[in-house]
Amino acid sequence: MTQQTVWRTLTTIVLLFLLLAVFLPPLNHSVFQSHLFRAADASGADYVDASFKRALVAFALARTANAIISVIQGSELDVAPAGVGMTIAIGEALDPLNDMVERFSWIMLLSLVSLGVQKILLEMVPWFSLYLVLVPALLVLLAGIWWPWGNRRLAVRLGSRLLLLALLLRFCVPVTAWCNDQLYNRFLAMPYTAAIGEFEQGNALLQTINPLPAVSGATPDGGFFNRLKENAQRLTDAANLQRQLEVMKAHFGRLIEQLLTIIVVFLLNSVLLPVGFLWLTVMLGRWLLSGLVSVSLPAEKGTVVSL
Repeated sequence: MTQQTVWRTLTTIVLLFLLLAVFLPPLNHSVFQSHLFRAADASGADYVDASFKRALVAFALARTANAIISVIQGSELDVAPAGVGMTIAIGEALDPLNDMVERFSWIMLLSLVSLGVQKILLEMVPWFSLYLVLVPALLVLLAGIWWPWGNRRLAVRLGSRLLLLALLLRFCVPVTAWCNDQLYNRFLAMPYTAAIGEFEQGNALLQTINPLPAVSGATPDGGFFNRLKENAQRLTDAANLQRQLEVMKAHFGRLIEQLLTIIVVFLLNSVLLPVGFLWLTVMLGRWLLSGLVSVSLPAEKGTVVSL
């Protein structure tokens, strides 16, 4: 028995064993649901679940802030010092924050959709790679090894690249999830935690705002000095209220900065990086499949065709 025959026989045994492992449940569980595959899938699922929870927390905070602002929006403080009316609208101070919260809600919804797609892919891609890519790859390789007619070299080349493609598809989503998790823990976890904490404090502050404090009302009857004292008190209240509004505007500005930080974190971690890794996977898959449909020239005599 020649060395080439031995190689073909051993390769055939391995390929037939993999085919049986695909369709026989005991072998399938031992080979394609082994510790390596389960660990990869569990790592990817844990990352997606953790990201989903973070996105839900941020989305809930945004909706809470939007609800609070909607209650306050449009309410007015009517202060009338010395008979001169002055209207201060708290809602105007909240306009920039309200606009940012609404945009933030849409971005978080996009992040949740992206994470949902990743979770579905974690369950769908292993089946796709196993039954729709690996099985054809094994059959084509067997045909390339034993089929006596046709271009065996092209069949072996096609089967080997399909085999690599099946391996790439099987691990692309878990590897993408793992890389995202490492990048998040290394660069994004601390900014996210700090931003969420300050945003929660901002929501608590919004809930303490009384849109109609007791700084207005009809001037009671009395003498000239009583009216003068009342008007002086109203002037003081108006000045204090203006200072409070300036403090609130500064705080709202910091909240907007924290919202921008959370937006950057989720756009990178839930949208841009997964799309980038998917693009790399597609490019690698195209390279693996490039030229397979073209008719290759038969190998010269004595040339060894490698997988």
